[in-house]
Order: sequence, then structure tokens, then C-alpha cells
Amino acid sequence: NISQMRLLLLLTLLFSVMGTSHQADKMALRFGTIRVTPFVSHKRRCLREELTDDCKGNDAFEGYMVDFMALLARELNSNYTFEIGNSYGRSQKNGTWDGLIGSLVASEIDVIAAPMLITPERSPVIDFSPFFSTGISAMILKPGRFDLPTTLNPYSSTTWVSIVALEILTIATVVGLWMWMKRGGKMDRNQPRFVIWLCCFFAWLVVSLFFIISLSLHVYLCNSWSSRTDNVCGVVTLTEEEHEKIRQVQSIEEILEKEGRIKFGVFNGGWIHNFLKNSNNTLHRRIYETMENNNESFVSSYPHGIEKVRMSEGSFVFIVEDVVNEWENGRLPCDTRKVGENLHTIQYGVATTKDSKLTEPIRTAIESLKITGELEKLHHKWFVERSRCHIDTGIEDMEMEERSRAERTASWALCGLAVGVTVSVILSVIAANFEKRRGKDTVKLTDELTPMAD
Repeated sequence: NISQMRLLLLLTLLFSVMGTSHQADKMALRFGTIRVTPFVSHKRRCLREELTDDCKGNDAFEGYMVDFMALLARELNSNYTFEIGNSYGRSQKNGTWDGLIGSLVASEIDVIAAPMLITPERSPVIDFSPFFSTGISAMILKPGRFDLPTTLNPYSSTTWVSIVALEILTIATVVGLWMWMKRGGKMDRNQPRFVIWLCCFFAWLVVSLFFIISLSLHVYLCNSWSSRTDNVCGVVTLTEEEHEKIRQVQSIEEILEKEGRIKFGVFNGGWIHNFLKNSNNTLHRRIYETMENNNESFVSSYPHGIEKVRMSEGSFVFIVEDVVNEWENGRLPCDTRKVGENLHTIQYGVATTKDSKLTEPIRTAIESLKITGELEKLHHKWFVERSRCHIDTGIEDMEMEERSRAERTASWALCGLAVGVTVSVILSVIAANFEKRRGKDTVKLTDELTPMAD
């Protein structure tokens, strides 16, 4: 019995040592990545609760690459840690590299798992295992709801209540001016006022057609009717020129046919800038030539270019990586979209050192994740489920754009209406006072020439 217990204890100790060794092997995998949304970013709650246990170290981050590293480590049957770098890395004059590539070459990390582009400059130094296909695409302003103030939105009940109030004020002003001119500028306070208000709606057309006897009424009614005509035409009808403006462009070639009315833009000095500059593709050359002729085409950063798209009212197209295009199109305020097909296909790759023993296992693991659909699920989770914008069809986009243009026209028309009514009231009062004074002068002159008989 004692010998059996010793044997059992020895086996337990042996398995314990093997398990510890196995755990040590699993902890050996060190990833390097870079913080870029939606691949790697801080969890929102961890920005406020940095001291909690679930917001320490790697647990404080989330994103496509965070989930991808977990899946990759599972396929490799290994534990892992990851560190955040500041850049992918660039070649230095002495032949060394900085950034994540420098850390990888110096064996400070084992694998770079980041949205790092596979390029001819990087390939001689490190091995790539492709895992994410994207491209170069164009971002343009999406026709959407034009945010009007409540009092200027023709689809708001407040607007129509205001219009009714303006109509009542208009009728009251016209009738009041007519009564004032009729009585020589003096109103009979003993006359019941409700009669005037009761007759206002019926008197409107009659006054317009038969009782326009003064310059002030002419001025007021002309301004009033012209403002209303402009308002109705602005909301209900769109000219052929407006229809041409609202028609969506569906391809890069169609944008080039606009002959400068829609400008292209790119991040100045970025890899897409250099790619278009050195490309022999005819379409790429045409795009770059249009940018060379426009000083505003080269922007200082991606956020600057995206903001320029949003402020351009459809006259600026930003050339970006398709993954950036897809992500931004799903962000509020949901006012951008992709136009046309990809200009070029590119791939992101997991990087390892040259002749690393990890390269083949990683490639096998990535293929397994593709076959099982795990990578597709990751893409759907971070680019589709996280989208905060409704995906419209082309027809819905067109209808939304037409409505947006109509709302823009209506807003200016309503502003014109308000200004027109204000100006017409001022001119009407001035004209009424002028006619009143002229009437008094005429009466005085008549009294002096033909005094009343006793």
C-alpha cells in the first residue's frame, strides 16, 4: 500500500510538472498590435473605470483584432498577451526598422496582429499571412435629411401653425390698412371689432381684386403673393437643373465626367497618394491628374478628409481604404457612402519574422478560421452589427436626396417669406403715412380755396 501511494504521488507530481510546463509554453505567444478603430480600441466603460479588475491590461481593449488574436491563439492552442505599439514601423537610413516591425525583428514580440498592409517594402523583412481583404474606394456625401430648424421644416406642424398665423396677420394688416385709408387714417373704436375678424377670410379675395386703392396695399400684397408663390414652387417643384444636381453618381467614371464639378481628395503623403501617383492604370492616372490641378485635394489626415466630404455638399470625393469607408459609413451622422467599385484590391496580413516556426501554423490557423466562417462572423460583428445607420437601397437614397433638396429649397423660401413679410409691412406703413400726409395737404388746400358756406 505504501509503495502504491508513493507511485500515485510520483505520477501526480509528474503530471503537475508537465501541466505547468504546458502552461508555460502556452504563455509564450506575444502579439503586437496598434490602436485603430474598429480593430483595437479602449472599451468605453474602461475609460471611466480604469481601476476595476476587468479593465486592466488586455481586458481594457476590444475590437476586431482583439477577437482575432483570441481565435488565433485558440487555433494554435496557446495563451497569449499583446502590447499596443505607436506605429507599424518604417525603414531607417541604417537599415533598421522602428515601430512594431522593429520590435518583431528584435524578438521583443513574436507576432504582429494588426491591420497592416502587405507591401513590397515590408515583405523582404518579414513574412505575411493574409487574413483580411479590402481595397481602395471613394467616399462621397450621402443624400440625407437636411436638418432644418423646427420653424423652417415644411414637414413640421410648427411650420404650418406659423404659416396660418402669418396668413391671419396678413389678412388683418390688409383689412386694417384698407379701413384706415378709407377713414382717412382714423379708426372708429366703437365699431365692433369681431365683425372685422369675421370678415377677414371672406374679404381676402375681395380686397385683392376690387379694393386695392392705395400704394401701401399694392406693395404689401405683391410682396405677400410673391413670397407664397416662391414657397410653393420651392417645395412642390424641382427644376431640371435641380434634378440634374440630385442625380446620384454611381461610379468613378461618372465623377470624372463632371469635369471638375466634383473634386477628388487623398491623404497627403499616404500610401494611397503614392500608389495613385506611381500607378500605370489609366483610371488611376486620370484621378491623380485631377488632384494635381487642385490645391485642395491633398488633406492632412483621414479625419480632415472625411470632414471635408461632409461639408462639401457632394462636391468632394475622398479616396480611402475600403475598410475605413465601410466603417465611417456606419457611423453617425450617417451622411457618407461608398461610390463605385474598388479601385484596387489590398490585403492585411499577420506578420512574423523571416523563417519563423510560427509562420506555417499561423497560416494554417487562418485558413481554418476562414473555412469555419469565424472570420466572416468577426467582420459581421464589427462592421455590420456595430453600424448605427440604416442601409438604404439606391431608390431609397434617391427619394431621400430629392426630399433633402426640396427641404433645402423650402428653408430658403420660408426665410424669404419671413423677410418679405417684414419688408412689406414696413413699406406698407411708410406708404400709408405718406398717403395720409398727402391727403391732409390736399384737404387743407381745398379748404382754403373753397371755404364752406355758413
